[in-house]
Amino acid sequence: PREAALRHYENGVFLQRYSEDDAAAEAAFRSALLALPTFTPALARLSRLSRVQGRNDEIKARYVAEIQQLEKVLEQDLAPEDRHRTIAGLVRRYYRLAGALSRDGQGGEAIELHKRALALDPDAHPSLVALERLFRESGDWSQLVALLLGWSLRTSAGTGATVEPLLQAADVSRTFLNDPDAAGQLLARVLNITPNHAYGLERARE
Repeated sequence: PREAALRHYENGVFLQRYSEDDAAAEAAFRSALLALPTFTPALARLSRLSRVQGRNDEIKARYVAEIQQLEKVLEQDLAPEDRHRTIAGLVRRYYRLAGALSRDGQGGEAIELHKRALALDPDAHPSLVALERLFRESGDWSQLVALLLGWSLRTSAGTGATVEPLLQAADVSRTFLNDPDAAGQLLARVLNITPNHAYGLERARE
């Protein structure tokens, strides 16, 4: 099956690249998936075609199909390199599907997908950034603080990347959660890392 899938896939790539015949290329990629449903290169090409053509519902359905296939692959006994590659592919697709859902006003579903991405890869920066934005937009301040604290823990100790999430978490705790004690504790952590941090000192004096 894999050889047949690869043959159809390579035919589709050729049609895209040299004939600019997207319809024929799409048919070839679909034939690849009929031969081997878990053949992710063909899934990725079909998703790209859907994005280019603006077929939003099809884009989301394609991402769902890709995710389901990759989740099945991840259940198998994989070599470390294959497992790493499969996780990276899943994380990218969780992020892309979440983005498509968010654009359609489905923020709650998008949040859950970003969380699934971070469960597989805690350093998935695009999902971290997207979650921060979604929590701010929805006013879910407690989850935002938790995200920022986790973000600071995943960075190299003593760097600006550690301090910035702590400062943001302190501001959110003070301004939106009305919790000056928590804000003070977070600012103390900032000043423990960088004792002369100007903004941290200013906020601590307030």
